[in-house]
Amino acid sequence: MWKNPRFLLHSCRSNLHQLWRRSFLSDSYSCQEIWDKRMTSPEFKSLKVANLHYELDLQFSHFAKAPPVEVDMLVNLVRSEDSMDEVQDILHKFRLSPETIDTLPSTHHGVIRYYLEVDHIKSLINILDDRLSYGIFPDDYLNNFLMDTFLKRKLYLEAAKVATNQALQETYDHPISKYMGIYSCLKYLNEPSDWHVHDPVPEPEPEDDVKVKVRFLINPYFDDHFDLRQPGDLIGKTFIFIGKGLKDPVGNSLILYGLVMRKKLEKAKGFADTLASGKENVCGDVLTLVGEALNVEIAEAEKEEFEKKKSDLLESLKKIENQTVPETLISLVEGRLKDAVSKHEMNDIQNQCKLYDQWEKDRVHLYLELLEQRDRERRLAEVNNKLRELEEKEEELYYFQMKDKMEIQMEEKLKEIRKREEKLQAIRKAEAEEYIPPEMPRTIGTPNEAPKQLT
Repeated sequence: MWKNPRFLLHSCRSNLHQLWRRSFLSDSYSCQEIWDKRMTSPEFKSLKVANLHYELDLQFSHFAKAPPVEVDMLVNLVRSEDSMDEVQDILHKFRLSPETIDTLPSTHHGVIRYYLEVDHIKSLINILDDRLSYGIFPDDYLNNFLMDTFLKRKLYLEAAKVATNQALQETYDHPISKYMGIYSCLKYLNEPSDWHVHDPVPEPEPEDDVKVKVRFLINPYFDDHFDLRQPGDLIGKTFIFIGKGLKDPVGNSLILYGLVMRKKLEKAKGFADTLASGKENVCGDVLTLVGEALNVEIAEAEKEEFEKKKSDLLESLKKIENQTVPETLISLVEGRLKDAVSKHEMNDIQNQCKLYDQWEKDRVHLYLELLEQRDRERRLAEVNNKLRELEEKEEELYYFQMKDKMEIQMEEKLKEIRKREEKLQAIRKAEAEEYIPPEMPRTIGTPNEAPKQLT
């Protein structure tokens, strides 16, 4: 039966909207149903966020540490947006404690998913960027989940930051993570936005010389990895790291593009020459992307050298103009990403659901062990206090009965002390009597003549 064209148009738009909302991963990838079952065990029914935070804060104040399972319970129990400051404070204190090495894997999931649920993306990105202060490291599943969530919302900057952080940790083993990381960075480069750089502000030089006592001096050092701050360096590092594992036009294109973004033009020239000699292909648009990346502002002092290296690189790029495949870099990456999702998504969902179920069991087990340990410590303290009270009471009850015996013991000790002192005095006296002082010869004479011995 004939349908209204307006209805068909509306239906097509709705389907396209749903397709865009789906992005690459399905809604099932979030494992939301089993995730919502966390902290629902009977052992956690009486827990309150405020009480748990107070207990943790008290432990950090007194002992500068807290059990990892209680930190995990807090970040998985919290739901309200009003608790963000408390969560961030506890995470920072826990990161400074020795127990941070025993952080539970469910803690990372709890923190990241909490900030996603309260929709504070900026705070989440700050925590992920400051790994030294908060110690939150997403795994492959979380990286996939985060990047896909940000891509759905067209938050390409945030997706690219997740991708570059993963490259710094050198954990691009998962096929979905690998191609979604490349795709996120390419989307950001197509639609760039302000990338906040956490560079320390140098202090102004004092007018007068000021001497400051320090324990030791730290020589300036740049590790070319964790010290990277600029988006071009971070994305270029990501492209190079992933590209080295891909021996095909996509990998070749990523390495070449990444070297240019990092302004390593000499290495880029050498790599282009290697591609030319080996007749290896690159993506159809990568030469255009490289040319755009070369058009950057350079400091006047370095401009002459940069232009020379740029000219040499362009000459080498001409050698591989005929070694391109028709597909663009982003289209190839998108196709491989969809293929990786179709192969690995269902397996990821099954494994993650099993992990969430196991983590809840582990959390209950660790919490019961903690309660048992605290009960054992409490009972031991009560026994010690009771013994101390009994000793004090025994001294009070039997003081007069033991008085004579104690006086005899004290007299015997005094006699031993007197004997030791008399023996020491006798030894010193004998040594004094046997001591003969040396004889010193007497001499006379003037300052200008040799002394003469008296006879």
